[in-house]
Amino acid sequence: MTAPKEKQMSFPELAEWVISRTLKAGAGDCRVNLSRRRAVEINYRDRKPEVIKEATTQGLYLEVFANNRYAAQSTPDFRRSTLEPFINDLVANAAIMEDDPFRTLPDPKYYEGRSGTDLELADPDYGKMAPEDRHAMTKAVEEACLNKGGDKVISVEAGEYDESYEEYVKTSNGFEGSSKSTYYNMGASMTAQDEGDRKPAGYNYIGCRYRSDLPTMEEVGAEAARRTLDLMGGKKIATTKIT
Repeated sequence: MTAPKEKQMSFPELAEWVISRTLKAGAGDCRVNLSRRRAVEINYRDRKPEVIKEATTQGLYLEVFANNRYAAQSTPDFRRSTLEPFINDLVANAAIMEDDPFRTLPDPKYYEGRSGTDLELADPDYGKMAPEDRHAMTKAVEEACLNKGGDKVISVEAGEYDESYEEYVKTSNGFEGSSKSTYYNMGASMTAQDEGDRKPAGYNYIGCRYRSDLPTMEEVGAEAARRTLDLMGGKKIATTKIT
């Protein structure tokens, strides 16, 4: 018979639970940092997908301050059943550390008056991008680069990468803060055939936080080819002696 699955808690709920258990275990103060990142990567070569990756990672970083002693440790496991012994062990580790009276949390007065302005680091439409969209974007970049490069193309690699990241920090003495961000990167690299055995290589990659800020895929791919073709015909400069 399997154990019932734990209810997933939000970052604020989990941070509050961790702080409560850490203080109960004997810490005087503590700070918990929770983070989660989702990243997707797609590369095409010869009009076929060469790399398809998707990964979600998470982490909990706990800092413990107990009787002028300090200890910190991280874990990717958010289950409360495993966090309980994790917290108890960390507080026990802090007790055997060297005394350090200057290692403390900042005075709460430094938390006052912080701005709540939205820095607009996260694209609200990030979750709407489907796998088909990512493949279509990558193929369009590759095709534009191949077309612009023409018969000079030896190889073209086009790629798309995007990620979303969220972080939440809470301390036992009053600090609370969070951030969310997104990132998109599109581009291509091209190798061309020049005179003899010369094979110049160029690239063009564009990164931004909002998908709507990306240039058209045709522009991105064509620019990679143009930069590569600009390297054609390069000659070694003459050696000379100067002052």
